[in-house]
Amino acid sequence: LVASIKGYDGRSVRPGEQQDVDEFFNLFSDRLETALKGSAQNRILQNVFGGQLSHLITCQQCGFCSERVEDCLSISLDVKGKKNTKESLKSYIQGDLLDGSNQYFCSKCDAKRDSVKRCCIKTLPNVLICHLKRFEFDLETLRKVKVNDRFEYPTELNLKDFTKEGIDGLDHDEVSWRDDDYYTYALRGVLVHSGTADSGHYYSLCSVREGRLGESSNLSDCADNEWFCFNDSTVTQFDPSTLDEASFGGQYVTTSGMQASGSFRSKALDNTKSFSAYLLIYDRKKAFYFDEQARGKPIRIPPPSVETDTSLALSWKDGILERNQRYNSDKILLAPQFRNLVQDICSKEASNENSPSLTAIQVITYHVFDSFVHSSCKSSESDLVFSNLRNLYQESLAACQWFISIASGDHRLWLEKMLLNCVSPDLRSNFAKFLSIIMKNTVSLERKYYYEEESISDDDDDDELMLDCDDDLIAQQTSNMSPPSRLSRFRYWLSKSDLVKFMGSLIDFIDSAAFHWRRFDQLFQVLEEFAHCGQEESLLLIRCGVILKLADFYQSESSAIPLTSILRSPDAKKRVQERGPDSKVMGDRNRKPNFGPLVSLLATLARSAHVPGEDDCDISDSDSESDPDSGAGVPTTVLAWSPYLIYCNGHPEHTFFYNLPARDSRALCNKDLLGKILPAKAYLPSNIRCKDDSRLDWKQSMIDFVCHLCFNNIDASKVVCCAAETIIKDKKSDHAELSVKVLMALVHINDRYWENRIEYVVSSLLKGIRANAEYDKELCLLLDYLIIEVASRSEGDGGFEGEVQFHNLMFKHLEQIATLIELSSSCQIKHRFFSFLKVMLPAEGRTPTTELLLDVNAGLVQMSYSGTGLLCHTQIREEIKKRKTQTGKIVPYYNIEMAKDTIFDFLTGLYHSVSECITSKSTSTAISKALIVNQDIKGAISACAAYSEYFMAMRQCLEGPQGLRRILKDSSWIQSFSEAILPSFWAIDHDDRQSTRCHIDILKGEMILLFERLVQLDAVQFYDVLTCQNQETREREGQSAKMLEVFVTSSDNFAFNNTYTVHYYRLLMALGDQSSLFLDAMLKHDNWTWSLGAFVLNQCPATRGALFETLLNGTQTYIAKNSGFRRKIFKKVTQDSQLFKQNAIDVGALELLSSIFQAEIDLRGDTVNMDQRESEFSCIKFFVSGKVGGMSCLSSGISTSFGKLSEHNSSRISANELSLCLRCMWLALRSLTETQLKQIMIGAWPEVDDLNSILTQITTTTNQSQDDCREEVKEIEDTACKLQKMMLAAQATNSNKQ
Repeated sequence: LVASIKGYDGRSVRPGEQQDVDEFFNLFSDRLETALKGSAQNRILQNVFGGQLSHLITCQQCGFCSERVEDCLSISLDVKGKKNTKESLKSYIQGDLLDGSNQYFCSKCDAKRDSVKRCCIKTLPNVLICHLKRFEFDLETLRKVKVNDRFEYPTELNLKDFTKEGIDGLDHDEVSWRDDDYYTYALRGVLVHSGTADSGHYYSLCSVREGRLGESSNLSDCADNEWFCFNDSTVTQFDPSTLDEASFGGQYVTTSGMQASGSFRSKALDNTKSFSAYLLIYDRKKAFYFDEQARGKPIRIPPPSVETDTSLALSWKDGILERNQRYNSDKILLAPQFRNLVQDICSKEASNENSPSLTAIQVITYHVFDSFVHSSCKSSESDLVFSNLRNLYQESLAACQWFISIASGDHRLWLEKMLLNCVSPDLRSNFAKFLSIIMKNTVSLERKYYYEEESISDDDDDDELMLDCDDDLIAQQTSNMSPPSRLSRFRYWLSKSDLVKFMGSLIDFIDSAAFHWRRFDQLFQVLEEFAHCGQEESLLLIRCGVILKLADFYQSESSAIPLTSILRSPDAKKRVQERGPDSKVMGDRNRKPNFGPLVSLLATLARSAHVPGEDDCDISDSDSESDPDSGAGVPTTVLAWSPYLIYCNGHPEHTFFYNLPARDSRALCNKDLLGKILPAKAYLPSNIRCKDDSRLDWKQSMIDFVCHLCFNNIDASKVVCCAAETIIKDKKSDHAELSVKVLMALVHINDRYWENRIEYVVSSLLKGIRANAEYDKELCLLLDYLIIEVASRSEGDGGFEGEVQFHNLMFKHLEQIATLIELSSSCQIKHRFFSFLKVMLPAEGRTPTTELLLDVNAGLVQMSYSGTGLLCHTQIREEIKKRKTQTGKIVPYYNIEMAKDTIFDFLTGLYHSVSECITSKSTSTAISKALIVNQDIKGAISACAAYSEYFMAMRQCLEGPQGLRRILKDSSWIQSFSEAILPSFWAIDHDDRQSTRCHIDILKGEMILLFERLVQLDAVQFYDVLTCQNQETREREGQSAKMLEVFVTSSDNFAFNNTYTVHYYRLLMALGDQSSLFLDAMLKHDNWTWSLGAFVLNQCPATRGALFETLLNGTQTYIAKNSGFRRKIFKKVTQDSQLFKQNAIDVGALELLSSIFQAEIDLRGDTVNMDQRESEFSCIKFFVSGKVGGMSCLSSGISTSFGKLSEHNSSRISANELSLCLRCMWLALRSLTETQLKQIMIGAWPEVDDLNSILTQITTTTNQSQDDCREEVKEIEDTACKLQKMMLAAQATNSNKQ
């Protein structure tokens, strides 16, 4: 019934979809009336509900009346503003005056006249349906609302006043027979709506007609006019006296009494009822045939006989008893207690040491599929039941064979019920796993019977199909080079193998799967599991015509595959011939079918055999007259093996080389089919199971499938490129991503057509870029994958043939791409283009610094920022260099210097645009701040790395001996470039200070690296920009001071600091070498001393990288040249180093103290007296005076480092620490006189005796140091001897004086 009722869109109505009851009644009546045409009951609707309305237009001048008659099945009455049915009916027949411009043309007067237009009832129906207009559209809120006003209706209704004769007041001849009973109706039913305009619920109030009951009637116990309430499955008696409260609507009032000051007050609580009458059903005792009473010749319809056949009553009662018995039986079988009993039996059988009995397994199986799956079981219960069932079948081969036998025969309904009809995804998934166990257990025994056919009659009409050599599958085994053979399609329904018949049932289900598009996932998963059992199983499915059937099913109504070309069993053919015209329509507005398992199965079957092209020899020409069994047209040599082929058991030596049938090949290489597979959202993504049960990315599986089609098949390659190009041009980025990935994967196919294929790929990509020049997301997608592809090429001057050709073709079209990019104003697009230019540069000469962004430096990946792991750049970088390039011939790239010249020219023309993009990026502080506040460190780093590739590419173009030649083309190039870029650099630095950018700011670091390279090429021009010596740049005065105040963080970002921050200080040093004024300003600025405290002092050996060495070496250089800077550093060391706070060894502090002491000694000479120049501050004098405990700190350091060196695990680090401590002490004491040394030993050096003991041990201990620190130990011994002699001499001098 439901399938026969078509909606206004031509599709069958959905029982679960809510509809307005009046609209549905009109739709149902219209469809029923259409269906009854030509039958004996064609007027049944009119005889029951049919009436007629008269639309009258009466001329006010001559009284002429124009009438138009309309059939109707119901009358719609207004509710809003009407008190009851009578008022609404009066409004219904009330006329409207047509005057002015709306005058009616009177045919009698032959002129336009004022007229009255009204509608009234001409012929009354036997059963009157009054539709109350409870719903209307609110023009203020623009929403549909429900009218809950109170509306009264009578139990008895007389309609004479609302008929045509009642309005005229005249008795016409054709209605003279109508008496009062004709106009009188009794209320028989009320349809109540409860809810709102958006949702609600219907229930009915009905009464039993008078005189319609007999002694043997089913309603013999009911009284006349007794009322009942029908609410879904619940039927209860209803008191008609409560119709007012139950269905009139409006406000209901409850009275609550409250006592106050000795009196009662009534408080009315008004609320709107949400339930009210929607349809009123009236009938009358006298019923007339519609057509006769409309013609004025009434013929009464005889009332139904009250005599009831006793046999029908008994049959009805027997049916009730039978249904009750069935209900009780189902109640027992579906009871939780019975399920638990069966589960216990199943568990005991599964845990039995002996193999479980076949009988027990059969009993459990019948219970599961006949009873359990119909119960309202929970997901955990079904998992447990099927887990035990799988364990039983895993241990019993006989049970597997038994199930295959019955499931392909009498119990085939189990398969259809579980795979297509079952609404529970958990049950379907468990059943699919269960079938997988059975198939894997039985394939080894059934393989030898696969192609043995049962005897058939001579009049079988399938021979013509079987002899079509276009469907033959060519096989050749490569191990022994045996002659090839044709394997025609196989009639699986005739096989002697139960497993083949079982799989045939599943194959036949594909034809009806369209009706179950919400639940057909597991059907295709089971077929794929069978294909993964081995190559023989994949071959069986291919020979059964599954590829063609899947292609036809997936393309649905757009399929061009002839119906006669698809192999079907006789039963399946009958069902296909009977299917309706819309049987293939799948999906609706809210949900699409999950075609993922289907496409996965199609890919698995295709990758089990070679896909020949149109020119791969004429191996299967359907027009050929050769005998298909003669081997004519079969290639005598085996083509190359596809790297994407699925090998049997993972071993090529166990795999046969098959050519797919030409018809299957053409179906797979069809542009329409690929056009549905390649869009990423054409089907729901699902994990695809491989043969070894590993999980593969579904996109990668589709890429391998398409690459397999294109291997040694140039025709398929053209079709794939064409389909991908169409999708890229027409679809959005999320739909086009898979197509772009496929095109990039085609570049890496190494076969005989690789050159032509790459040209097709590049052409498709260029057309896609041209078509999406105005769409940012789509253009970003294309550029991202171009960056990945080009950046993943081989390093050095050469690469594999395919990647070199792709790289050179992209370079050839670089100007065309740049022209298209210029059309976009998006900063994101320009950023991608800068990255593309960077990776287009030759891969030679890469340094660890330039590799940081390209390869994702391991240090930046592993370091932590607030306890969160980091990635240093955009997400697309994660895919770079993950693919393995096919082995091929190494060939050189284009001319390297020519490429640098070309890209340098591109970059030079874009630096103003880059500066604008960076400045706009830096002003978007809210975005970057949100990233950091939300702890999305990876996203923050990626955002801050934007446009860094521009500066990387520019620097790479300026590296080497040819870099200077490029900038000499324009003598003021550095000045112009610096003036344009420096403002954006200051903007980035300002945002860093405001914490609106991530501290791992790669863009800022790359800009510093480029500035350093510019200073190396021409420091004068760059410094002139900073100091504003040119008249045109005076407004930027003070940039040299800004350079000294660049924001640097001391966060624990070791890899970033040693990659980028170090170059900032090298840049400062280079500018200091250029200008003494800048050097003096730098040494006076607090930036340098702060950096020493952050990156040099108190650093452990693991954090002493390039930044540590650069700052330390630079400080040591400036200490020797500038006395003020030397004293400043000395104070910094004595105040901040742990050497003076915790007596801990600080290598940085010791290195600086050594340099400070050496510098003072060099200035004063070895014999200068400490008492001279008292007015000048002496670092050595202050250090040994005891005010900072310098000698004590050094003594503690010597003791600690000597203890470490004395241990068995002595190392170069410990030796270096001891050597520095001894050297600092020797330099501090060597400038003192013996008297001064004696005074210090007595007054400011309490550890002197302990130190003497250590020095004695150092000088007397046999040298047992390891080879890696032998030289350091020798230096330690020499310094210790010098110290010991100096101290002994001071003691002896004082003794002689005494």
